[in-house]
Amino acid sequence: MKTSLLTSALLAALLPVSAFAGAKEDVAAAAKKLTEAENYSWTTTTERVGGGGGGGGGNAPRMSPVEGKTLKSGISLITTKFGDNTSETYVKDGKVVTKRDGSWKTPEEIAAARSNDGGGGGGRGGRGGFGGGAGAFRNLKAPAEQIAETAGKIDKLEEKDGAITGALSADSVKALLTYGGGGRRGGGGGDGGNRPEPRDVSGTVSYWLKDGTVAKVETHVKGTVSFNGEDREINRKTTTEISAVGSTKLEVPEEVTKKLAEAKPAEESK
Repeated sequence: MKTSLLTSALLAALLPVSAFAGAKEDVAAAAKKLTEAENYSWTTTTERVGGGGGGGGGNAPRMSPVEGKTLKSGISLITTKFGDNTSETYVKDGKVVTKRDGSWKTPEEIAAARSNDGGGGGGRGGRGGFGGGAGAFRNLKAPAEQIAETAGKIDKLEEKDGAITGALSADSVKALLTYGGGGRRGGGGGDGGNRPEPRDVSGTVSYWLKDGTVAKVETHVKGTVSFNGEDREINRKTTTEISAVGSTKLEVPEEVTKKLAEAKPAEESK
């Protein structure tokens, strides 16, 4: 009887650990499968929870979606919309090439053209416009890379309501708060500059798996961020849906391939 009770107690103690380990292994395997896929498409939507609290959102809590196509080679095509304007940007290894006025240009070429025009930016190259946005994409991590990195820092993941959920590490939350949610306009240049670290941070992540890979990931982060000497309370939910794994079509223009090879990566352009 004592042996039976002891065995039952041990099993009860070990089952939750096994469940956590299994969930974490499932996410790691799904992220690995996505990383090894020849290609995939994705759409990221960011929402300021509770309205305009997340950095001056006012009456527009939901941002325009960011659409992407990623190749196994590491190249991603990012499509964003700002009002009636659509921007296309290719990113690889911290290098960026953006379509501007019908031709592909690096952020340095865009800045030089803006300087030659008098520095005004023509309305699109100012703060938060296409010129600034192109540089911000230097720090973009494709979903597969972001998932693998974030999941690897989570101590416990568990299945809940059809998803695998866990608490994000403080470092992961700070990175997401500083950068602006994985590929969007992260303030001035996307790398946070010399701003103070976010504080009072917390966050969760949920993964939905399908056919052995990641079909959807949602992060919910909170914290206080200092911007231009002003504290801002951030409460943001970001959802990325992944589709067409292995069947995404993307032909990279020859001009883009050449410019990506010649462009400066993020650390050399500062």
